Amino acid sequence: MKGRLISLLLFFSVLAFSQEIVSFSVHSGNTSRIDCPVSISMERFNYNEDRGLLSLFEIIGGNEVPVPCQLEPGFSPRLWFILSGETPMSKSRNYVLRLQENGSESGPVQFAGPIQLNKEQGILKLNHRDRPILGYQFETVYPPEGVDELFKRSGFIHPLWSPDGQTIAYLLNFMDSNDINLYTFLELFVMNADGSNPRSLAKFETNATGLWSGQNDISLCWSPDGSKIAFNKKEEGNLISHIYIINPDGSGLTQVTFAEGVTDRSVSWSN
Repeated sequence: MKGRLISLLLFFSVLAFSQEIVSFSVHSGNTSRIDCPVSISMERFNYNEDRGLLSLFEIIGGNEVPVPCQLEPGFSPRLWFILSGETPMSKSRNYVLRLQENGSESGPVQFAGPIQLNKEQGILKLNHRDRPILGYQFETVYPPEGVDELFKRSGFIHPLWSPDGQTIAYLLNFMDSNDINLYTFLELFVMNADGSNPRSLAKFETNATGLWSGQNDISLCWSPDGSKIAFNKKEEGNLISHIYIINPDGSGLTQVTFAEGVTDRSVSWSN
């Protein structure tokens, strides 16, 4: 059984109903699928998100069951969703995509799944069953009064909650006050989820140069069982970093990537 992205046979029939954009079938092919990502091209369909929210439904026993989905915009837009659960070999599943118009009595469809996404004070907060996972800072964070605005930052994931929601891990990257392109120290901290008991796990003298595109030049993640923290740190020289792992009590610091002249960043840890 496979859960990888697959090429799927899609059968479209655009109906005349005003709010229905398309109905289609997804065929599993010659193997079983488990939680398989699926995407369909939206180029051939006429829709306007200014009028409402795109909502996907799976047709099960004559009922329409909401399915979380996401539109990937751009020159060739695509709609992404998960073929949830196990889909046996040679099995077809039927879907309908609707535009829930603004001001309609039904209103936008809200999904009560385990993952929630909230926007608050310039941060996108991701929760799993009301337990915080991470925050993505999409708005610009300005430095304290008296500090040069060149130190402003945005577009970073920081901090990260442990899988049990009890501990927060975060990195502090210290820059030279006279040269924003010079990183002097990197320090890894953890603290309790309520902000109490901050403690340093490791501190490194980096003396590395260069601010990188995307500003994700430092990153960290927890292992799925919460027993390890992975992070990358910049090494001496421009655009060079390596990945390390450490235990949440500060023990067991281990470097895991060593390639010369390589930028290892945007760390993540799969199950």
